[in-house]
Amino acid sequence: MFCKNCGNENPEGSRFCKQCGTMLMTAPSASEQRSAPQPASQPQPAPQPMSQPQPAFGPAPSAAPGLQSMTAQKFLDGTDIRRPETALTLGGWVLCILCVFPAFISVTFLGSVMAFSLIEGDGKLFLILGAAGIVTMYLKKEKISLGIAVATVLLVVFEMFNFSRGMDDLGGFENLIRKGMGYYLMVIGGICLIAGMVMKVVKKKQEGRMYV
Repeated sequence: MFCKNCGNENPEGSRFCKQCGTMLMTAPSASEQRSAPQPASQPQPAPQPMSQPQPAFGPAPSAAPGLQSMTAQKFLDGTDIRRPETALTLGGWVLCILCVFPAFISVTFLGSVMAFSLIEGDGKLFLILGAAGIVTMYLKKEKISLGIAVATVLLVVFEMFNFSRGMDDLGGFENLIRKGMGYYLMVIGGICLIAGMVMKVVKKKQEGRMYV
């Protein structure tokens, strides 16, 4: 390659003359730069999903299947309402609870009617006995449940006796007193409890099982 200025011969590829320093090669034009092949772009690696952090502790162990079945069996055994004796006993306690709220007796005096409910008297005893009876029945405390049922029936008989004695004391004015819805719910509840107890005792004797 010869220098255009001084004519000195320079090696191929030299940019400046060794003799006079004149530039031998010119910079490529813009069109040449655009036409120059561009290096192929390297494919970007696909993003890797972030790994989920592992919990420090494993999942909480569930209760043993045997323990679950034993608990469910203890809760449900003997409380199936499809059994007649259980349905009658449960219904009797529910009725004895409900009898507290409506009118137990109504008194007509001088054209006005006054209603009285058990909530003003022994209603709290019915509420306590009914709730305790339902709880002990579902806990399968048969002996305690039977004792509460007997106590509830005795309370029903006591209330019926008090009503009859009050009617006798009125003499010829007994027509002024009427039995209310609460009285009939109490009587029906007592009958259901008696029937349920009798059926349960008979069934236990037939099975040869004792109360525990």
